[in-house]
Amino acid sequence: MEKNKYTRVFPIDSNNISYYGYGRVALLEGLKTLGLKSGDLVLIPEYICNVVLAPFNSLKIKVIYYEVDEALEPN
Repeated sequence: MEKNKYTRVFPIDSNNISYYGYGRVALLEGLKTLGLKSGDLVLIPEYICNVVLAPFNSLKIKVIYYEVDEALEPN
């Protein structure tokens, strides 16, 4: 294969990669791949963008928030 400035290198050229326009869509697919389903519980930091919740809501996964400190470490 001839290389040019648009040629991607491993692992970007792998056949096992999916591309998504939004991180929340990729997260939704990841949750499905992990086998999470309605009624499951997931811990997420309380300091999180509300858009991240969309995939959890879509799958009816229960979210439990945990506190973080000033360094965003679990409290």
